[in-house]
Amino acid sequence: MDQEKSPEQLKQLVEEKVTLGESLIEKLSTLKHVNGAARLEKKINQEMNFLTTNLRNSTIIENHILCSNLVHFEVVVGVLTTCRAPKHIDCSLQSESRRTPLRVDIVCDDGASWVKIIARKSKSIKAAVSGDTKYGSKNILDHADEFIEVASQNPINFRTPKIYFVSLNPLDENLVSQLEQKGITVKIFTPGMELSTESTENNLHKVLNLDITTLLAYVSSLTNGSCDWEYEEPILTEQARSEQRCPLKATLDGIFAGKRLICCKTAEKSFLDIVSLLGGPEEKYRTEELMRRIDILPDVTEIPEILRNVKIRGKIKQRSFQIFAFGIFHGALTVTSNEGFIRAVKTQEGIDVPVFVHEARALTEMKEKTDQKSSEIFIIFWRYSNFGGKVIGSHWKDWKKFQRFPNPTQQTLFHRSSPSRINLVCRQFKNESRNGSQGIRTTQQSLAPTPFEKFAAEGGHMNPSRLWKPLVFTLANDWRNEVQSWWRTLPEGDRIFIPLCAINVLVFALWRIPTLQPTMVKYFCSNPAARAICWPMFLLHL
Repeated sequence: MDQEKSPEQLKQLVEEKVTLGESLIEKLSTLKHVNGAARLEKKINQEMNFLTTNLRNSTIIENHILCSNLVHFEVVVGVLTTCRAPKHIDCSLQSESRRTPLRVDIVCDDGASWVKIIARKSKSIKAAVSGDTKYGSKNILDHADEFIEVASQNPINFRTPKIYFVSLNPLDENLVSQLEQKGITVKIFTPGMELSTESTENNLHKVLNLDITTLLAYVSSLTNGSCDWEYEEPILTEQARSEQRCPLKATLDGIFAGKRLICCKTAEKSFLDIVSLLGGPEEKYRTEELMRRIDILPDVTEIPEILRNVKIRGKIKQRSFQIFAFGIFHGALTVTSNEGFIRAVKTQEGIDVPVFVHEARALTEMKEKTDQKSSEIFIIFWRYSNFGGKVIGSHWKDWKKFQRFPNPTQQTLFHRSSPSRINLVCRQFKNESRNGSQGIRTTQQSLAPTPFEKFAAEGGHMNPSRLWKPLVFTLANDWRNEVQSWWRTLPEGDRIFIPLCAINVLVFALWRIPTLQPTMVKYFCSNPAARAICWPMFLLHL
């Protein structure tokens, strides 16, 4: 028998386990986005706390260290950091033949691959398969059958997930052969190994169902080389900026390559109606070309079984329900930007609809007639003083931050506090702007030439103390536009909450000012004997 370890040796083993746990938590910090990462981190902390508490109370024994789950967690984190597109950790899946959910250690490849971690010793696993175990205990082959059954009941994009058994110790060759015959891939874990799983690209179906949002995005002027515009609608401007960062057309073309494209009658009719009403000439031409590539099939009359319990309400509209049901009925992956429907179905019935989600793009060609290109117009304020002719000035931000000129060559830009020199830099009169800068005079009443017809601005000496008004105006105007743009993006609930919260914070702060406390007591404390009777009741109910 092995000799019992001394307290110093046990302490050293505990410190090694704690160091291992801390390194695992550090690696998990890059996987916060994976479902179950926080729960795994909590379990690792519990294991470390258990060991350190027993060590501190002198109740630690060697068995506590040998049976620690940190070894299992080491394999889980090691696989997580090397697998492709991890989605869930310790995922529970229901089965018709099980009273309790099946626990899958790791779901990766966006759900296409399931990983089970095996940390038991090879001898123990082989003995369990031979029947040398407690009555009712399941061996690795029983677990394999359960995984295969549950995987067949939970397809991903109409395909059964691939199952991987990752073992910390080498398994018997006959046992590995039996598992592979069942369709399970066995891998032996080594530190730093990379888990090679089936590529998600191979899991994309050969038939794609196109949603209305995808059809609109494909023919939009934004995705076809015209994304350098500023629109009155903030959402369109944001889509243009997103298109500049990540062009969508190339992504969709890559998905469509070699695939059969289908859509239902409902999607076709709605799409054509929208294009005829809002589309420009080029967008309509691209629509005709795209529709020649798509097979138009009748709407489904029988709802797929997976969607039969879904109720039409909220984000689940009848038209969207028809389109997604059409894709499931034909076994096709639905390409869409309708994330609201996907989340609503997931929340209502826990259903993962087979989809490929992309960003939304609207029809914008007709908007380009009234809106302005983002790089076309700039405002520049030049302020001249008598300090050796030195320019004291600043460039204003992009024209989008100020206001639009319907006709820049005729619009008057002038106010009482305007700087003494104003240039509007525009493509059509760029040269005139440069020539105009030569006509500055040093006398108090001299007039400086400008690119505007029949317009001149006063020039000459200017007291620097007068510059603070234009500066305040510039900063206030820019800040006001930023706040308005941010306010329009808030949901309705936040627009109600933020003012109420700000008022309460202001009142709370006023109570903390000693000189204002008599006023606060007078108007915020109800007292029948006081002179202000109604004000406290009114203010307290705001």
